[in-house]
Amino acid sequence: MKIKAVVFDLYRTLIDDSGVEVQRENYIKESLYSLLEKNLYPVKHKEVVAAYQEMKEVMEDFHKRQVAFGAFSQVKYLAEKLHVNDHVLFHKMFDLYSMAVLHLSPKFMPHTLDALELLKDNGIKIGLISNTGITPGFALRLWLEERKVANLFHTMLFSDEVGVLKPNSLIFEIMAFCLGLAPESILFIGDTPTIDYEGALAAHFQAHLFKPEEENLYEIVAKYIGKV
Repeated sequence: MKIKAVVFDLYRTLIDDSGVEVQRENYIKESLYSLLEKNLYPVKHKEVVAAYQEMKEVMEDFHKRQVAFGAFSQVKYLAEKLHVNDHVLFHKMFDLYSMAVLHLSPKFMPHTLDALELLKDNGIKIGLISNTGITPGFALRLWLEERKVANLFHTMLFSDEVGVLKPNSLIFEIMAFCLGLAPESILFIGDTPTIDYEGALAAHFQAHLFKPEEENLYEIVAKYIGKV
């Protein structure tokens, strides 16, 4: 069936976070500690680090069950572990935590912008489905808006907002509904065999397993829409 939309995975497909992910997590831990210390909370640095690591393990356990454990739940877990019961301080923690991506940003994968522009120029709808971890969907939207590419996407779905993660077929079905298209007319491109490729096929999408070290995203898109 002719492709009427191309939907992308985010990490290691459209953006590369490998260079700053660890730095960002360290920034979050240090900033949380500084914030609590400034507000006279009797918390030790090692307690913040331990609480953060525990929270990540809880998040990963949720994700193994394909259930979202979003940024609000993550910060709530940290606040409870660190005995923070002040609502104003909680919101400061959440803002600092969720907006860290705007301070330590990923970069676009090679040929991402060219691929998106090619689709736009040929009237092909563009979608995004991303499993989120520490960075919530609304912050990723802001990051994409800052780089003036958010408007290229017809629909963006993030697991912390939808409540389920890829490869759950529901998130793909929601995308097809939002695009107003039959799943068979949508191509999904992602780099993970089970989560992206098999998940998309199970939802009756067309699918391409992207190999970022070997493939050119622009050339892949051009091939599928018949522009080579």
